Amino acid sequence: MEAVYLNTEPIFGEDDDDYENGVCSMVENSDDTQEMQLKRDFLPPTVATNPNFFYLLDLDEEGHLRNVLWADARSRIAYNYFCDTIMIDTTSLTNKYEIPLVSFVRVNHHGQSILLGCGFLGHESAEYFIWMLRAWLTCMLGRHPQVIVTNQSKPLVMAVSEVFPLDHHCYCVSYIMDRVPGKMGGMVGFEEIQRQLHKAVYDALKISELEKLCGEMINHGGE
Repeated sequence: MEAVYLNTEPIFGEDDDDYENGVCSMVENSDDTQEMQLKRDFLPPTVATNPNFFYLLDLDEEGHLRNVLWADARSRIAYNYFCDTIMIDTTSLTNKYEIPLVSFVRVNHHGQSILLGCGFLGHESAEYFIWMLRAWLTCMLGRHPQVIVTNQSKPLVMAVSEVFPLDHHCYCVSYIMDRVPGKMGGMVGFEEIQRQLHKAVYDALKISELEKLCGEMINHGGE
């Protein structure tokens, strides 16, 4: 596997030397003409005017592009303030558009989504996800989040356990709730069970409240 990295200028300053040395060591057998063509095809025009725009290109042994990750200066700075929890959004991989886009997202204090980087994934496999997560972590100077939220994609789950073994990994609530009708829709009294489940998941503020509401839901389902 070959990775091509350009724009190595870091923006946080604390570990600049180690950061540049580590990232620059990833440049292997790069071809200037090929790099320029890949930049034009896959990266926005701002890469030429933004010196802190980070990107990594993953090439196979024949020089074919496999994965791309990028983050602009605003995303990298934002992560310095909102690094406790991130969501790895792969919705575009599975919806009707089937775009191989992976987004790293965080919600700020105003409930607004903040983009912390994104990339194109060549294949939905653990190997490719591992490359993407490691590339993003390199972009953020190796600073791990405390909590990572994903869907239940097996390749992504495997990659998270490999790259972030000590971080808390949670499944997205909306992803789970959207699949409840398909799993439980055939049950007698499903509408009432679903109502109680929504109440338990979204209204409970304490563990004791959640346990109480879940108990009521289970008792109702067993009637």
